[in-house]
Amino acid sequence: MAKHRRKRNTPHFSHIEKTPCPGAFETSLHQAAKQVMAELNEIFLPPTELGPMPLFRFFSTKAEYDLNSIKPDVLAEDNQGNHLAIEMRVTHEVDTIKQEKILRRKLNCIEFDLSKIDRLIEYVDLVERFRQNDFKCTWVHNQNAYQLQKDQAELLEQIAEEERQKLAVAEAQAEKARNEKRWGKWGGQMDWAK
Repeated sequence: MAKHRRKRNTPHFSHIEKTPCPGAFETSLHQAAKQVMAELNEIFLPPTELGPMPLFRFFSTKAEYDLNSIKPDVLAEDNQGNHLAIEMRVTHEVDTIKQEKILRRKLNCIEFDLSKIDRLIEYVDLVERFRQNDFKCTWVHNQNAYQLQKDQAELLEQIAEEERQKLAVAEAQAEKARNEKRWGKWGGQMDWAK
C-alpha cells in the first residue's frame, strides 16, 4: 500500500502498482458468495434449541443493505416479511460490536464460514456447495431462540424467588415454634398486671 494525497489534501491509501494484493481473492470470494445468495431462493439454516429449521425460502435479497447502524452482507426477506441477515465469514467472524447491534435490533442473522475454502473456487462450484449445504453455518442471533432462553431464565428466577419466599416463611414459622416451645405461648412475655 502506498500513501497518497488528493488535491484536497485528504490522505488515503491505494495499491502500489504491479504488486500483489492478498485481500483481492477474499474480496472476490466474498462478492461471489453475496451474488450466490441473490440467485438462490432458499438456504439451509442451522438448528436451534427450538429444533431443526432446515430451510428458509426467500423472494428478495439486498446486498450490503444499510440498516442504519448495521450493514449485513445480504439481507433476505421471505414472503411473510421476515428478514434474515446473512454474513459471509472469509477471514474473520462477526465481531461483538456488530453482534450487539444485531441483538438490539432483534434481527435474525446467520453466518456462513467460507474461511477454509479455496479462494480460487469456480463460481458454479460455489453455487453447488451452497445448494448442498456444504458450509458450516451458525446463528449469530436467532430472536425466537433468544426470547425462549430469556423467558426460561425469567421463569427460573421467578421459581427461585418463590422458593426463597417459602423458605423465609418456613424459617420464620420454625423460629416462632422454637420460641413458643422455649417460652410458652406468650413467647416469654408474662402478664404481670394480673
